This record gives sequence, C-alpha cells and structure tokens, in this order.
Amino acid sequence: MTIKAIKSLTLAYKAIRAQKMSKKTYQKALDRRATTTNVGRAKYMINELQGVEPSDRHNDFSRKFRYFIWMTSHNGYKNGDYWTHIPTLEYRANCITCGNPESMEHILKECENSHQKTVWSLAENLWHEKKTKWIEPNFGIILGCGLIRITNDKGKHLPGDSRLYRILISESAHLIWKIRCEKAIQGREISDTEVKHRWKKTIESRLELDCLRVKMKHTGKHIDNKLVKSTWNEVLNGRDNLPENWMEESGVLVGIRSGMG
Repeated sequence: MTIKAIKSLTLAYKAIRAQKMSKKTYQKALDRRATTTNVGRAKYMINELQGVEPSDRHNDFSRKFRYFIWMTSHNGYKNGDYWTHIPTLEYRANCITCGNPESMEHILKECENSHQKTVWSLAENLWHEKKTKWIEPNFGIILGCGLIRITNDKGKHLPGDSRLYRILISESAHLIWKIRCEKAIQGREISDTEVKHRWKKTIESRLELDCLRVKMKHTGKHIDNKLVKSTWNEVLNGRDNLPENWMEESGVLVGIRSGMG
C-alpha cells in the first residue's frame, strides 16, 4: 500500500469517526455527569500538585492511552454503572471478586483481581532508581498525568524524570485495563509472573521507540537524545557499561532493570 493510499484511508477513517461522534445517539450515550466528575477530579488533583489543569494530549502518551483516557473521562466503557439499567445484566455492574461497583477507579486502584497492586509496585520500584520522590498515583493523577512536572529539592523542573513518570503511569494504567478485560471477557487466568513480564515488555517497548525516534532526524517524530538519556539513564540494566550515546549505537541492546516487584 502506498503512502498516498494510507493517508487517504486515514482521512476517511477520521471523517467516519467524526460523523459518528456528531450523532445525537452517540452524544447521548456519553455520560456527561461522569465526564464532569472525572475531569473535575483530575483538575483538582493536578492543581493541588502543580497549579495547572490536566490534558489528555501529550507527546509522551501512546495513541492507545489517549483513546483510553478519553473514554475513561467520558465513562465510555461498558463497566460498572453502565450495566445497572440493563435488565438481567445488572449483576455485571459489580466486581466478581469483591462485589463492589466495578468503576474504572476500582479497576485501576482497588481491585485485587486486576493485578493493579503488582503493576503499580513494578512502576514504583523502577522509579526508585531515580533520585526524585515517587508520587503515588490516585485516580485523579492517572487522569491528569499529562501535566505532572517532577522537580528536584530546589524546585527545578526535571524534564526527563517528568517524562518517565508520565510513561510509567499511562502505560501501567492501560495495561491494568487490558488485563482486566482479558480476565473478564475472555476468561483468561493470568499469573503475577505473566503480569510482570508484560509490564517489563511494555515499558521496554517505549524505550526502544525512543531509541528509534532519536535516529529519525529531520522528521516530526525526532526526539532529542539528551531528553531520552535523562528519561532512561538511571533505570537501564547495566547502565555503567553502556556507551555514552547508547541510544544511537547500532547493536547495543538496552533494557530496564529486572528483578523488580
């Protein structure tokens, strides 16, 4: 398929999606009260931490997470309260493990069945390789993590640390949701060992993408090697033995530290 054909398909998809989203039935399906509540919580938490309002658009977010956070903010997923008004299916509104309402907050931060504790523990343990304090993510911070700014003891902004935090929070939250769906919809049994492996693979895929983007000079996807280094340097496996410009060296294998969690 040619680049021109791909662009045409992309434009067609966007047009179809825009048309679908403009329909009254689609707009009515979105829970506006939930949107107001979720966005309000995100704004409150980020304002408490940073003094700014959150955003779901950030270059550090994957496309899948941007879609996930938009759907979550608008209560667009079929979980929790969605099922309470559907006859014979009301039971789906509650968590099969503890019986509590299966809201997105419950899935991401409370549920024992979603492996969220394991995932957040992995994220925190990796972060401890950094010198800055870990910010424990609650639901509001997850929704508004795009504007988190990590600073040092003197209040100086650390772009690399801020970027890694956004990556860890966004990718971890999305992984928890995917695991929940696989267990609830597909009936899969997922062990903590598998969760740890998948989390490590997810984060390392972002590291690999950064290395690729460093080499994409003179394109809109290029990223500065200094930012990549400040994002990942402290958390790399065998970091003391890596070359100075490890992200640009061909044949150099890099990965995050293992044995976490």
